[in-house]
Amino acid sequence: MNIPGKNKSTEHARVFFSLWPSPELRRKLHALAVQYQKRCGGRAMRAETLHLTLLFLGEVQRSKIEELRPRIDEMEFASFSFCLQRISCWRHNQIAFAAPEGGVASLLSLSESLRSVVSDAGIEFDRRGFTPHVTLLRKLAQPVEAQSVMLPDWKVEEFSLVESATDEQGAHYRNLYTWRCG
Repeated sequence: MNIPGKNKSTEHARVFFSLWPSPELRRKLHALAVQYQKRCGGRAMRAETLHLTLLFLGEVQRSKIEELRPRIDEMEFASFSFCLQRISCWRHNQIAFAAPEGGVASLLSLSESLRSVVSDAGIEFDRRGFTPHVTLLRKLAQPVEAQSVMLPDWKVEEFSLVESATDEQGAHYRNLYTWRCG
């Protein structure tokens, strides 16, 4: 029996560091996804899966995750806010997303701090540059023209290490650990 949210391997977990939007922001992002789905086709992400990935690690031994945890415990970060101000798409992989305009220094700093700690722990991770975004739609039938959107501020007071598992219904996410600012 395949249990949703469980990976087949008990020794490894597919993990990433993430920010979760507030319930209000999550509702607005999902409404935006549904609105654009009507225009552009594709598959809208389920509301409960909407997140911003700070750092994708991929398959990691659970023992390594336990070794990483106290290192992350030592990190300090202050709360901050930012705003997702535009919707756009990547044509090469048919994804529509919401993103901030330009760089958000505190967001970039948090992602970079995580990269440094994970690297120092000897754990491999996706080394592509950090592009803050929330995926709204996958498998677009036609591209989304980039445009401004009005969304509530995203107040960041915590981040999580999240386990991802996939089954017939799609991806399921489970917070393994959460760290609060301060």
